[in-house]
Amino acid sequence: MIIAFNKAKMFGSTIDLSSYTEPTEGIGVIEDLLGIRVPQIISRSVKELRRQVIKTFNKG
Repeated sequence: MIIAFNKAKMFGSTIDLSSYTEPTEGIGVIEDLLGIRVPQIISRSVKELRRQVIKTFNKG
């Protein structure tokens, strides 16, 4: 994940992370190490996950 976040950092310092049901642990450490902000979008269903991914994609 660190490699992916580091590459994504080239496009901006805020990188949304979609998670299914539970937040991903350890994101705060990655934020501190890479100097980025990672808001987690938690979805409870596949339909909601799909909607959130499309919304995030459209944000840029």
